[in-house]
Amino acid sequence: MDTLRFTTAGSVDDGKSTLIGRLLYDSHVLLEDQLHAITSADDKKINLAFVTDGLKAEREQGITIDVAYRYFNTAKRKFIVIDAPGHERYTRNMITGASQARAMLLMVDAQNGLVEQTKRHAVIASLMGIESMIVCVNKMDLVDYHQRVYDDIVTGCKALAETLRIKQTCFIPISALNGDNVVVRSTNMNWYDGPSLLDLLENISVDDNANERPLRLSVQHLINRNNHQAVSGFVWSGTLNVGDNVKILPAGADAKVISMDSMNGPVSFVTAMRGVTLQLSDRNVRRGDLLVPHNNLPDLTDEFDVTCCWLHENPLRMDVLYVLRIGTLECNCTVIALWSRLDIHTMKQQDIGDDVRTNDIVRMRIKTSSIVALDNYYRSRYTGSMILIDVNTGETLAAAVYGESNDR
Repeated sequence: MDTLRFTTAGSVDDGKSTLIGRLLYDSHVLLEDQLHAITSADDKKINLAFVTDGLKAEREQGITIDVAYRYFNTAKRKFIVIDAPGHERYTRNMITGASQARAMLLMVDAQNGLVEQTKRHAVIASLMGIESMIVCVNKMDLVDYHQRVYDDIVTGCKALAETLRIKQTCFIPISALNGDNVVVRSTNMNWYDGPSLLDLLENISVDDNANERPLRLSVQHLINRNNHQAVSGFVWSGTLNVGDNVKILPAGADAKVISMDSMNGPVSFVTAMRGVTLQLSDRNVRRGDLLVPHNNLPDLTDEFDVTCCWLHENPLRMDVLYVLRIGTLECNCTVIALWSRLDIHTMKQQDIGDDVRTNDIVRMRIKTSSIVALDNYYRSRYTGSMILIDVNTGETLAAAVYGESNDR
């Protein structure tokens, strides 16, 4: 049985947490203690948003702040639900959710239509490489389930999806509060002849062919064992066998895999999305290195362009030293050029000076203190993404991806 990771997106108060609560409640997957936690002691009413909004501050303010994870399964598929916040202030948490997901539920309030923050989340979904997006036109009960309201929103969302080159976009009218078209088809919208949301989630394609892609193994730890050095790492893509020859980047040294161990003992091969400890013929390995095949190398560079979403309240400065983290690799860097900023309203790139502030999505050039190994993000999600970190405070300032989205 395969697993689908999907996240929620959309503006604040569009009903993301309520939808996930309804999905889990109507699927009968909530445990007794979970039902008790979301039920009011006074009137025994169930607050569906509390299924994911577990923080005290979230329940008091009525908004999602942090990313919440919930797990459930049906007869067809396992699911990991990533409920992300909609408020502009917590865009960084939304990016965290989107970076892990294969599909996205984009919530649109039927009363308000496609607002700025919803567009920003759609852009981030595209930026994060999400290829399947389900647009949930929510609160249809508040517009008397009128088809024309739904059709107008769908028209606008289709144009946006085409601009962002999202491969698969589905549309569904729902009422998360009442459960219309969430798990079962609604009788209030007979004009809609499509599947329920759960049906869509059960049938969306999730295969990213990770095993068929070139080997990318990031080195996490070095372990000394009886005068032998072992390398602990994670295989993001490809497969690896004992006896394989690999290249250690960025240094470029050649090595042979002598042996491998998993959590269950020695293994002769390992597949993608697995951790492994291995012994190599060459000891010249460091944390942050990347093991790759000889015939399919990533780009090696110390100067490159990225698309970046600036997340911090302090503006970007081109004369400041930052820490760049790519997987397990860290090095110093500076921003040496700013090319353009995305206008969320027109979805076009505009000229930019040196003023980059919170939630701006910009194209810029980075100069690193050492050579780094990079893949186009839209071909290798985990070796083409990075974050910028404040040298002094350790705070995350920005998330960025290497490569152009039209290279998908």
